[in-house]
Amino acid sequence: LASLRLFYGYLKRAQGLPENPTIGFSIESTRTRRTLPLSPTHARRLITASKVDPQWYAIVLLILTAGLKQDELLQLRWSAVTFTGDSEASIAIAGARPGAVSARSLRLPEPTAGALWRLKLHSLSEDDDPVIRLSARGVSYAISQCAARARIAHLSVTPQRLRDTFAVSLLEALTAREADEARALSR
Repeated sequence: LASLRLFYGYLKRAQGLPENPTIGFSIESTRTRRTLPLSPTHARRLITASKVDPQWYAIVLLILTAGLKQDELLQLRWSAVTFTGDSEASIAIAGARPGAVSARSLRLPEPTAGALWRLKLHSLSEDDDPVIRLSARGVSYAISQCAARARIAHLSVTPQRLRDTFAVSLLEALTAREADEARALSR
């Protein structure tokens, strides 16, 4: 399109073409823009809306507060969840391959640990059972339904967007802590 604009612009100047026929045309970018993370207000509304179902609540909290990928969420078994107190729990995330870098252990925040405890009691699951008994499409559906209930469906809330929100909030917290440490050292 740019070449045609230049060519017709030349014809307009040199040959007296009355009008450049390419003016008004544009090419839409096929590259999709990365969606922004949810604001803290939107995240809180989503969490509140997810409380209608113990499984949906656990899904939203596991992604928003622990940063689980959708495939990690779907592969998580009750045998990988360790409850260490009334409101404490940790999970062991297996890597895609044995010894993979993505294998890790996470200590869960209290609300997430509580949501998992309630889900375990509600589902009466065995250790080898999956924590989340949905498909990838089911997880996406649950999140979209929570977003609709929270009146934020227009934001295109997806599991990846929730994970992005977790990552941004983690980076903001680390940056704030580093700034505090730098101020303390400069005194």
